[in-house]
Amino acid sequence: MQVRLITLLFACLLVVGSVAVVGQADADVRITNVSFGGPGAVNTTTDTNKTYLWQSDPARASTTIHNDGPGGVHRYCVNARKVVSAEDEQLGNRSELGCQVTALKPNSTTNVTFERLSAPRNATGRYRLSFVLQSQPNGGEVVANNSTTVWYITKSGDVDGDGLINVHEVSNNTSIDTADTDSDGLDDGPEIQNHGTDPRSVDTDGDGLRDSLEVSLGTNPRQSIWPVLLGVAALFVLVVVGAAYRYGAFSSLGGPGSRPGTGEGRTARRGDDGGTDTSDGGAAATAAPDTVVTDEDRILQLLAENDGRLMQSELVDQTGWSKSKVSRRLSALEEEGQVSKISLGRQNIVTLPGHEPEGTKSPLDE
Repeated sequence: MQVRLITLLFACLLVVGSVAVVGQADADVRITNVSFGGPGAVNTTTDTNKTYLWQSDPARASTTIHNDGPGGVHRYCVNARKVVSAEDEQLGNRSELGCQVTALKPNSTTNVTFERLSAPRNATGRYRLSFVLQSQPNGGEVVANNSTTVWYITKSGDVDGDGLINVHEVSNNTSIDTADTDSDGLDDGPEIQNHGTDPRSVDTDGDGLRDSLEVSLGTNPRQSIWPVLLGVAALFVLVVVGAAYRYGAFSSLGGPGSRPGTGEGRTARRGDDGGTDTSDGGAAATAAPDTVVTDEDRILQLLAENDGRLMQSELVDQTGWSKSKVSRRLSALEEEGQVSKISLGRQNIVTLPGHEPEGTKSPLDE
């Protein structure tokens, strides 16, 4: 009788010890490092704050189980529940995505992977995935649990409504849930399909103008506007300079009070005797190749080439101008003191100062 009591007491102690050990083990098991890969994982670098999974492709889920107690064999499952309301965390019905038997060694860290987790039927939107470890191979109490949130999407869908389907968002490395990835004022779809701009760059051509501004202005957002502006500016300068030169704006360089193409401007280029300016030994100054020869200059040149005097009729013949035009030009030159007109009967002799025929000079000039 005493032997039976001792045996029964020993068995009770073993049971109590076992229960105590199991309870200690439950408190020392943790599930961490949940991550997703495989064909079902949406690889995006722009939406790092969310986990997207393709509805059509199976995903691989990797986890780490930390066991600080004794070893054992457990049932390990993944369950999914749709988040009906994020505010009050209302969840839909549970769907079991996969289960497996997992053996844990005492005081160990074990990496456990679910190779093919298919999405719940017709799943789209936000889901809560729970990784649940139970005490026995066929179930039992929950000894560890970890939940994470994922978003199931379709490849042909358009989460952000920017006109670019989800699979193309991934291939272009644009945001799945933000219509304008670079915040330049143009949605990703129109940037790629209509304008050919980079949806990840505010200024595709780097000219300092946002893509949206160039589109509104009608300029090419893929080509810098500065070469065009510089070309227009250069053309404008050329037109202004040419017009100024054409209308004699630069004749003021001859001195104050000079008229374009006449007067002191010409006097400054010639000596007092009607000859050409000389300097440093008397070498004749060469005219600039782009100097504009006025009508008055032509007359003075012809006079200089003919010993400083010509009949007015000869000037008409040599210039090919009308008599009235020659007369007007000579009158202007005479007013400025550049030429003298001497009447001999019905003819006029035109001379440079100092080249008047003998007998026609004033006594004051001698």
